[in-house]
Amino acid sequence: MDFSLNEEQQLIVETTRRFVQSEILPLEDELDPDAGSLDPTDQDRLVAMTKSMGFYGLDIPEEYGGPGLDTTTRALMAIEMSQHRAGL
Repeated sequence: MDFSLNEEQQLIVETTRRFVQSEILPLEDELDPDAGSLDPTDQDRLVAMTKSMGFYGLDIPEEYGGPGLDTTTRALMAIEMSQHRAGL
């Protein structure tokens, strides 16, 4: 059995990793550990970015406007996203 990632999965993992490192982690460093949420401006910017990248509503099927990713690809993205504080 071959468990290698296909090209699309590799690209999605790399893109997710870059997004976390360049956008999420810097915000996390500035955020008060007891803060309940991000500044609304930062939140809106991140939502807009994830939508433009096709990374919003990951569980939504393609026919309903979602990215239509398979379970394995969503799990790979979750692994990358787990590198930061939950909730961002």
